Amino acid sequence: MILGITGGVGAGKSSVLAILEKEYNAKLILADEVGRELMQPGEANYVNIVNAFGKEILNEDQTIDTKKLAATAFSNPLETLRLNAITHPNVRVRIEWMIKEIRDKEPDALIVIEAALLSEGHLIPLCDDVWYIYTDEQTRIKRIMESRGYSKERCIQTIARQKSDAQFRAECRVVIDNSHSIEETKAQIEKLKAYKQSLITEVVTKGLDPTVPMKDSGFEWIGEIPAHWEITRKLAFVTTEGISYGIVKLFDPDDVNGVKVLRCSDVLEGFIKPDNIRTVTREVSNEYARTILAGGEVLVNVRGSLGGCAVVPEEMAGYNIAREVAKITLNSRMCNRYVMYYLLSRCFVEYRTSHLSGSVYVGLNIELLSSCPLPNPELTEQKAIADYLDKKCSQIDHLIAIKQAKSEKLEQYKQSFIYEYVTGKREVM
Repeated sequence: MILGITGGVGAGKSSVLAILEKEYNAKLILADEVGRELMQPGEANYVNIVNAFGKEILNEDQTIDTKKLAATAFSNPLETLRLNAITHPNVRVRIEWMIKEIRDKEPDALIVIEAALLSEGHLIPLCDDVWYIYTDEQTRIKRIMESRGYSKERCIQTIARQKSDAQFRAECRVVIDNSHSIEETKAQIEKLKAYKQSLITEVVTKGLDPTVPMKDSGFEWIGEIPAHWEITRKLAFVTTEGISYGIVKLFDPDDVNGVKVLRCSDVLEGFIKPDNIRTVTREVSNEYARTILAGGEVLVNVRGSLGGCAVVPEEMAGYNIAREVAKITLNSRMCNRYVMYYLLSRCFVEYRTSHLSGSVYVGLNIELLSSCPLPNPELTEQKAIADYLDKKCSQIDHLIAIKQAKSEKLEQYKQSFIYEYVTGKREVM
């Protein structure tokens, strides 16, 4: 089956495409991407576009500046028609070739062609069915403003240049109402996560008293710190036994009576949530005795899901860790929750990113982690900061959980809606 997906800007076509790709293993063909590829030097549309609109639309490297092209081509309807006349035929030819390539490999694959201009590009004849993704105009305006930074007036103008709701409906057999805003809910979740990290960063580097004198930390990614704080130049200096990672290889099958092993998928941002936990024999665990947990250690993901960091609860004493997780056992002058929050802050992210820039290594090595500098207030102040962040982050996490639940419900609704159309259980509108 070949399915056509169309709709105006801001309608949320990408969310529907994501469901089709994930749930139905659909092979996606995005007409806009095909069009951009064909505008590259040496491709089918490049010379004709340059000849039609002039060399003024070129960058210094002789590639087409799409913003300049758009400003010219969409300045009036005739210019738009001229651009479409150049691009659409070759886009269709390339899409036909892509369909054949997919069919040669997977004859029964669901192929989805997404294009705002399905009919104008003469792509509808290629499709067995065509869906129109509908979203009310106010929601579309809001989405465009948030995603592209456009003014409201520009959003209205952009929508006005596109086909009307009636025109889209006339071309399509199925209409899917996408006004339920999964994207907005997810955006709110991301904003809450960003706020949480900003709060953590502010407090672990500036403390709780905004009136105290400040001084330069000596590290750009940390910035100023309270004048009475110290800077520990290496994280390893405040540990009792250095930093180490765990079992190099988890052997199959699991030992049902063995030692539980925490992996990077278990260590999340601020807490540990074992999921499908692995085990090893006690003999294997003892070979890595240095990483057997006692409770209270700070765990950091050094491979896989970078960003995961949490304090080991007492009830996980006796567990071990996998190669992708590092164990930090702090001395008595450090609060484990304060250090955890520091490793969740933007400071540590910037430190990690700057030192991994240009590296092909996708993980965080122990040496880099051990060498990380960190602000070091007195222990009582560390605990006060950690207590404050425990409370505030718990509140934020509660809000995030509510938003995530809403998002999941909307996803389930949309998936079931699409399923009913794909399987023919819902009548066509």
